[in-house]
Amino acid sequence: MLAVFVEVLEQKCRFSLSKVKSIPTRAILSGWVVLGKRRVTKMSHTVVVEFSCAEGKGAEFLESLRGGLPDTRGFDGCELVETYTHQDDPDKILLWEKWADKSNQEAYLNWRVETGMMDLLGPFLAGAPSFIHLDHHADV
Repeated sequence: MLAVFVEVLEQKCRFSLSKVKSIPTRAILSGWVVLGKRRVTKMSHTVVVEFSCAEGKGAEFLESLRGGLPDTRGFDGCELVETYTHQDDPDKILLWEKWADKSNQEAYLNWRVETGMMDLLGPFLAGAPSFIHLDHHADV
């Protein structure tokens, strides 16, 4: 299991763990990882955001995200935002987000509401977005 984890980590992060003298299994299993040349850090807070767009509005919605997501990626605590389209429904857009902490993501959402971004995205949507906050179980 650890060997598979190390192999995937090396591929994704483009660095060699062979330079690291030891990685305690208990640290990995308790949610700590080594990323690149960074020191060991606590695993991120993961959120999946699902947007159901009005029929035929998915492509336009993606374009509006293209302009807004650079600000998201620069927001305090944002570690990663990846955008996905459902293969069978191009009007269903998902964001895979990694935040340093849940409070960072909550502060970000408040900022987006305050700055009116949600009002700009509203006409593209068939309903309210859903937010799924995930707990990681590295020991399973």
